[in-house]
Amino acid sequence: MAERGRKKGSQTSTVLMPSEAITQSSSMCPALQSNNVNIPSEPPKKFTKLKQGEFTVVASVRPNIIKQKQFNLDLCDLFVSCDIPWNVITNPQFGIFAKKYMPGFELPDRRDLSGKLLKERVTEVEGDVKKAVQGKLATGQCDGWKNIAKAPLIASVITVEAQNYTLRVHEIGADAKTAQNLLSLVLNDIDKTEGDLGVTIIGWCSDAGGDSRAMRERLYQVRPWLITLDCWAHQINLIVGDYLKACPDILDAATKAAEIVKWFSSHSRAAGILNQEQLKLGEKMLALIRAVITRWTSHYLSATRLLAVSKALRAAVITRSEELELAAGSRSENKQKAREVFDIINDSQFWKNLTKMKTHLEPLAIAANLTQASNTCMDHILLTLANLYRIYFFEESLDDEVRHSVIASLEKRWAKADQDIFILAVFFNPYIRAGLFNTAHHPCTIAGMYGIIRRVYKRLFKNNCCL
Repeated sequence: MAERGRKKGSQTSTVLMPSEAITQSSSMCPALQSNNVNIPSEPPKKFTKLKQGEFTVVASVRPNIIKQKQFNLDLCDLFVSCDIPWNVITNPQFGIFAKKYMPGFELPDRRDLSGKLLKERVTEVEGDVKKAVQGKLATGQCDGWKNIAKAPLIASVITVEAQNYTLRVHEIGADAKTAQNLLSLVLNDIDKTEGDLGVTIIGWCSDAGGDSRAMRERLYQVRPWLITLDCWAHQINLIVGDYLKACPDILDAATKAAEIVKWFSSHSRAAGILNQEQLKLGEKMLALIRAVITRWTSHYLSATRLLAVSKALRAAVITRSEELELAAGSRSENKQKAREVFDIINDSQFWKNLTKMKTHLEPLAIAANLTQASNTCMDHILLTLANLYRIYFFEESLDDEVRHSVIASLEKRWAKADQDIFILAVFFNPYIRAGLFNTAHHPCTIAGMYGIIRRVYKRLFKNNCCL
């Protein structure tokens, strides 16, 4: 036995070499000499730890037919939901990406992806929709817009239990935009939906445009049991328009605010200077919002954002006016326009009027968000209108012209509405019942409510029996 001694007082330490340790262990423990145990005569080599993620694909495993088909359908869903052109599937770089990160799966042909796979997915989705809505009540709506090719389109949608389902999209490029043509489309969509999906349409909603409003009036004459409704988000936006027309100072502030937003949005260098000033002031970098008449709440959001960056705007005009003027260009008329924008920013009265505008429009902006939601009910509409009336009637800080303009517009919109339906929607709300109605007003008394219930029942259920 080899020994290595080291004196420390009277003690010595003994170290066994590996081979000697094995021999000694074998003599001490006979069980280790079993034929089933192989004891190495040399120490094991040091293992090298692999870092996570260090692997190599040795061979791709071909998935089974079911997984390949599901992959093709999921890929079709991805292309549709992300609006990816079908010919991307033939791009060589897309093939390299798929081979690297989706080994084993074969990319489908473009014609299959946009053909039979898409049709199969459409059939599956239509089946799911039918299961979800069959035997239930639904409200329908239609609206028009122009696609990227400037072709006029009209889409029909139904809402069932707060879930929206698109029915059809009609291209009406060669057709006249009349109420009668729109009525034909709506009636056809209603009949097809009730026949194919087994759903019962109980109401139809559209905006307040000329042809849409006339269509609803004719729809009521043809099928009086349907509840025909205005788009109340559109109605709230019309109230905003009436308010701006009645308040010239506020309208002037809104016009000037639009000029500021347009000028900075049209000159990238000026927008960059504004961003730098926001960062210098320790503020979050915010972009300006342009008000668009067809975007509900956009006037309120534009004014709110402009007020949020007002310090940075004034700082930029005071300290860097020459740079901003150069950003407008070298032409004299462009420089003159820049100076006009600077004068607006330096006008303290403009900011006071803009602050008033933001305060006045805030309740209407909240109301627009409430009335445009997919789960908005008719009782929500009447409660929202009542709350707006309360705010603009009792708020002492509001100017008289603001109160009168908003209240007059509210009464104008309510006078054109199907009042019986909205009153009953609130009355049948189990949390409200008659608690919010003024019984001094005859329609809100017991006799008045009975008359409303009787009229609505006969109309909606097509039943003339005595109640």
